[in-house]
Amino acid sequence: MTDKTEATDIQSLGHGRSTFALTSYLYALMTIYAVSITMIGPMMPHIIDEYGLRLSQGGLILTFQSIGGILAIIIVGIVSDAVKKPRLILTAYLSFGLALFMIGYIRSFPVLLAVFFLFGAGTRISDTVLNAYVSDIHTSRRGVFLNLLHSFFGVGAFIGPMYARYLLEQGIPWNRVFSFLGLACIFIIIFMPIASKKVDYTKDVQKTSGINQWDSLLKSPIMWILGIIMIMYVGHQSSIIVWMPMYMETVLRVSPTVSSLAISVFWLGIIVGRLLCSHLTKRFSAISLLLGGCFLGGLVLTAGLAIKIPNLLILCLGLTGLFTGAAIPLLVTIACDRFPHNSGTASSMIFICGSISTLIFPWLVGTIAEVFNFQWAMLLSGLILLAIAGMTIFIQTFRSLFL
Repeated sequence: MTDKTEATDIQSLGHGRSTFALTSYLYALMTIYAVSITMIGPMMPHIIDEYGLRLSQGGLILTFQSIGGILAIIIVGIVSDAVKKPRLILTAYLSFGLALFMIGYIRSFPVLLAVFFLFGAGTRISDTVLNAYVSDIHTSRRGVFLNLLHSFFGVGAFIGPMYARYLLEQGIPWNRVFSFLGLACIFIIIFMPIASKKVDYTKDVQKTSGINQWDSLLKSPIMWILGIIMIMYVGHQSSIIVWMPMYMETVLRVSPTVSSLAISVFWLGIIVGRLLCSHLTKRFSAISLLLGGCFLGGLVLTAGLAIKIPNLLILCLGLTGLFTGAAIPLLVTIACDRFPHNSGTASSMIFICGSISTLIFPWLVGTIAEVFNFQWAMLLSGLILLAIAGMTIFIQTFRSLFL
């Protein structure tokens, strides 16, 4: 072996180790991001009591969070394929870490809404760019690594409700629970420049005008369909995360501990589902997995909500998470496969639709619960999955036109 070959092998080995370290770090960032957005559900009764809110007013928290997210993602969609992604991630985590810290010291509900606006901007940028960054680093196996990324999101989402419930049971005020996590976000993100320093992914990524690429994506029928599916799926998921604890406590008369356990079981199912899907993507197409998962998940969740037995509903939530947990990484995979040289813009369009969903659905579910009843409001989350299955059948039928 020549000296040149040995040097190349050593360089390749070092690059592989750096990529592994960076990928692991990005997974850690995704985990803490997931904790931050899934701890809101158990906090809703405390927030509503603290400020004397109606259910629909409580939903405004997610509305302002979503507005911040939408505006931020539009900007990121323009610049994410031209600006280095580590810089965007660093800025985003500092922003929502600061927002979380500030929640611990706010006494006015309008100011709280403004802080959740900042929180939404930071979290949506983080989510969007983390997906695009992992996609760029692992172009040849993006389906596998994106599912693994979202598996770590599931880990954080599983921890989130338990983290919140544990600190609340220790007598810590609900708003200080947010502040502690904000400090953790700020601490972990300071290592971003070190983790990304030795990994160069730009040689595999085409740099194009974000504005021109937005025009191209907006003319693509498949991106519109994927966006609608994202709106529907995130509507299903946000309904469960935000309102399921309160539904179980008020309608099914369970304890706060049991209602938090239900959300954790839901996310545990999602974790397992995403891990399984990271292997299944090697054998089945992403659209086929999306179809089968949403159909089964819709049937199980609708049945569990209709029967109204707490233990059975918890089981159904876990199975729903298992069947549908990979929906978001599957949608991102389909979008990035369709537009491989503009992963940031494609991911941004998908996640804008997710933000639009959280802008609408938490408020909508709260309003339906007020006007009709909580039962009808929560049944919507199961019926949505069946509607998604119908849309994926349409895509499969006319596959040659879309994929």
